[in-house]
Amino acid sequence: MSIDVRHRRHSRPVGRLCVHDLTPARARDASGPSATRDSGFLFRWRVRYSAMQKVAAYRLEHNITDDDARSAEIDEIIGLLRKWLVEKRADDPSANEGEFRSERDDSSGRFEWQQSEYERRSWRMLRLSEELAQGRQFETSISVTDTGRSVVVYTTLASGLISSAVTPVRTEARCPRPIRGILDLHTSWYHGTTRIQGLRRTEGHEAGRQLADEIRSSSRTLPLIVISEDDGEQFLPKLDKKLSRSLLGLANVTVIDEGASWGLTDVLGKGRSCYWGAIRIYWPRYDENRHQIWRVRRLLDSGATTERFEAQIRSHVMRVSALSAVRPKDIDQIRRGSDRARMQHVQEQLKSREEWEAYAEMYASDNTKLLQKNERLEEENSRLRDELQNAQALLGALPEHDEEILPDRADEEEDPGPTKGEIRYYKKIGSSRKMDKMVETSACGHSAWQSAHKADKAKKGIERYVGRRDWKSVQHCGSCTGGGMWKVQW
Repeated sequence: MSIDVRHRRHSRPVGRLCVHDLTPARARDASGPSATRDSGFLFRWRVRYSAMQKVAAYRLEHNITDDDARSAEIDEIIGLLRKWLVEKRADDPSANEGEFRSERDDSSGRFEWQQSEYERRSWRMLRLSEELAQGRQFETSISVTDTGRSVVVYTTLASGLISSAVTPVRTEARCPRPIRGILDLHTSWYHGTTRIQGLRRTEGHEAGRQLADEIRSSSRTLPLIVISEDDGEQFLPKLDKKLSRSLLGLANVTVIDEGASWGLTDVLGKGRSCYWGAIRIYWPRYDENRHQIWRVRRLLDSGATTERFEAQIRSHVMRVSALSAVRPKDIDQIRRGSDRARMQHVQEQLKSREEWEAYAEMYASDNTKLLQKNERLEEENSRLRDELQNAQALLGALPEHDEEILPDRADEEEDPGPTKGEIRYYKKIGSSRKMDKMVETSACGHSAWQSAHKADKAKKGIERYVGRRDWKSVQHCGSCTGGGMWKVQW
């Protein structure tokens, strides 16, 4: 909605309330002495509000002390964002605001640029708002800041409803294309003290010990996802490539072989290591956080697939980033400094005491009204957020996935397994190049058990599932179909 007063403001979000910064509407096109009180310019407040929830946040930092080099890199990044608008079929990609035809569900969208400069620092932001099916909205904001000593790219993804409704909002957020393009410019992007990396591979005992030191480092600022191999294979094929692509800029991903797993175990201990096909997230602050692990047995019992597990981990890491990636403080400093400079310019145009008094009275009145409106909207926003969370809790809603694959308890060892003389039953649910994939099940009720003198892949699968091979006998059911049933006496 728009409220006509005597000033216009560049967008500054307060919660989800956006109030535009104080600047003459005509002075934006022709700043300087020509924008005087006699120019007849109109100032305008624009207030925009919608119930949006941040679902991910990226922070990319590149330290550059040379002013010209920083300026050149920012120009290159802005060029990538303009190219993105072209790919999005914007009606006029060179404009400061406009419309585009979204790639999502062929729905409509709008974009706008905002910018501020103060002394030797600058800030520019591109915001895209897409209206999706079923009354949903998705917003991407990418800001590029010259801090005077570095280039910082801060990006947020937000999702919500166009109109108010207390209902779970399904979101399928992914890494924005410009983020990948920006990270491809060079390999010197950091989040805090940790360099952002692509997919890595760690091989050998000594490399595993070095990886353990990286995991324990108190200065690490990005999660590290470790995917362990078993006999040279990942349990979930191509998970490493999918996660490294979808979480680029939010987490570093590495695959470790058996030797590296032993090195990891030597330093961290068995309970905090990762081996035999397990997958683990090591969060920063090693001693303070529990690090989720999914062992092969858990993945088998959950019927995990590469696509399902990748979507779950992507959603989880993105939600964590939305809460923990800090917005650069330079942005507010630059915008406040720019506001003060523009205010001083306007004040210099006021000649008489009467003009000053009229200006001050008008500004104070408008400011009071907007503060009151802001408070009402914030209260409404808080109420709706609580109602949404309560509704999700009551419905047991998981917006992204129907059923979560729960991790193993990080502080417990593997299941000790069967006791001597115990009989257990295992069913084949799949196979890899070197072994069958097994899960434990109940007896099938048949009596056609046959000795399994060979069945090397089945035995290897049982060994990997249980963690040992000291069985007394292994028998195969001659009546069962659909993968096969195995009876094992320990």
